[in-house]
Amino acid sequence: MLQGELDDAGTPDPETVDVLRALSNNALLATDSAGARKILLGRGIGFGKQLGDRIDPSSASEVFIPDSQYPMAQLTAFISETPLAVIRVARRVVELAQERAGIRPSQSLLLGVADHLHFAVQRARQGIIVAYPLHWEVAQLYPGEMAIGLTAVEVSSAEFGVPIPPEEATAFAMHLVNAQFASTDIGATVSMTERIGKIVAVVTAALGLTESVESMSIARFVTHLRYLVARTQSQTQITGCPPGLARLIHEDHTPAFELAQRVQTILELGGSPLTDAEILYLAMHIARLESTR
Repeated sequence: MLQGELDDAGTPDPETVDVLRALSNNALLATDSAGARKILLGRGIGFGKQLGDRIDPSSASEVFIPDSQYPMAQLTAFISETPLAVIRVARRVVELAQERAGIRPSQSLLLGVADHLHFAVQRARQGIIVAYPLHWEVAQLYPGEMAIGLTAVEVSSAEFGVPIPPEEATAFAMHLVNAQFASTDIGATVSMTERIGKIVAVVTAALGLTESVESMSIARFVTHLRYLVARTQSQTQITGCPPGLARLIHEDHTPAFELAQRVQTILELGGSPLTDAEILYLAMHIARLESTR
């Protein structure tokens, strides 16, 4: 069946969408056979399109659907104001994150990266350099994401012909970290990073460890903290633990348990109380760190 042709029942081809209006030469607002509105993006896809035109959505390079984070009005404004080249480079960054770190692509991640990239390019062209307070913490706690962020800076600099400062890699990395915990609030990721950085400093100082955060033992501890904070934020904390674990921790690893209680205080500031099971598992990870001294 040809694009936009009627089938035997006289109904529109369900694989096509009806154009509502063009947002730009490269974007248009359309509705599918179920009446759901979406935005199609692609080079020249909006050129000359008018209300009622019917097109094949597979001709679009990106299809965006409004959600709680990007309602239709906000999504429409964002796509209208963001150059196609920015969306395409953002897509390359998202694909790179999937290849290197297994980070699941999502509309939220793509639009977040694109939003940051758009303003990063504008700042670079104006010679503006932004200092990110959490640069050191992000580099130390999330080296994989930071490496992808630095690659994103290199790719973007080459694509847009302007040197984007390496400091921008910090923000790219934060978006990648945020995406791994199904959160749309980058502020929650900033808070998590600050707390984890403080916890690592407290624990390593208390244990007298001189290893860098890049060491395998501390990297494992950081990973545990990341998921612990994510569980507290999503209210999915562990509530049960193997029989005998509490006795083992209390009897054989008292210093680790006491240190875990100090960490508990940091985690509960502005957050949910930790369950007894989470505190025990935290103490177990601290005990493992202690054994590396």
